[in-house]
Amino acid sequence: MKKRPLDRTKVVWRHLTPSSTQAFLTEQIDNVFSGRYHWVSFRPGKSSQKRYTFSRAYIKFKRLEDVTEFAGFFNWHVFMNEKGSFD
Repeated sequence: MKKRPLDRTKVVWRHLTPSSTQAFLTEQIDNVFSGRYHWVSFRPGKSSQKRYTFSRAYIKFKRLEDVTEFAGFFNWHVFMNEKGSFD
């Protein structure tokens, strides 16, 4: 059975820096969305002199309203790491 567009609640969070960690992202998500998602899957990026690969995360929300709120909250969000530099 094919899902209708309104039933889709999985988000792909792309273009995260290679230094991003699952623990850090989960903490950021839980600050606002604790208990409002089913799971988070994290794929770390890589950084070398020749190649730069972004990290990404997949999040399965419980409701479509949570997807909309997540997009509004984290769209163009800039993270700062422990050293005070931007990630």
